[in-house]
Amino acid sequence: MRLREYGSADLGAIFALDEVCFEAPFRFSARAMQQFAEARNALTVVAESESRQIAGFCIAHVERSRGRLSAYIVTLDIDPKQRRHGLAGQMMESIEQQARDVACEAMALHVSVENQGA
Repeated sequence: MRLREYGSADLGAIFALDEVCFEAPFRFSARAMQQFAEARNALTVVAESESRQIAGFCIAHVERSRGRLSAYIVTLDIDPKQRRHGLAGQMMESIEQQARDVACEAMALHVSVENQGA
């Protein structure tokens, strides 16, 4: 598995994966996904298999509050066939490093209490 940054050519694949990962009330539209991934304050990581299939992705936004920078995880999606192999942890480490690189002092992530896997 190779970790890399998001590119605009990834939009269709990450949107399709989001549809697999989340029920309708919790998934993003293609337009929203593009806005999140391509925002100036976005941090991204895409997990790509040897066959160049997207196995997962994570988008975070850097925000300033009270003079401090923090990163907020907008979404973290893993292909169901790739779950429970440590991929989410690898992607989180990548996003955390990117956040440190831009001087973020904190990170936040909201997870539903019904999301047992998370």
